[in-house]
Amino acid sequence: MWLIISYVEIVVDLYFDKVFHLYYFGESNVLSGAVLTMKLVTAPLFGIPYLNFMPEKFSRFIPYWLFWALFSTFFEWTTVHFGYLNYTGWPIWLSFLFYVLVIPIVRWFYYYIRH
Repeated sequence: MWLIISYVEIVVDLYFDKVFHLYYFGESNVLSGAVLTMKLVTAPLFGIPYLNFMPEKFSRFIPYWLFWALFSTFFEWTTVHFGYLNYTGWPIWLSFLFYVLVIPIVRWFYYYIRH
């Protein structure tokens, strides 16, 4: 699961960076080993607890969904604030919308591969 979560995050971020030029990680727009290492570690540190504690009943999932969308947006804001993530055309409110859309997709995918 660790590698799947890291792979998905790296592919999505590279696509948004290199194709759409919306943001980049690190000090420059050049992909570095330090950035890849950070991504290999940080994405699963959030993804695994998210999947581990996710409620099965949809009615209990709704507040969980909102919590993770807000938490993820706040965490992303801190990475921008401390200079790890640099926006070049991506507003923070789009991140919130992205998380709102992606979180139920991840839930569906998780249940799909589990059964």
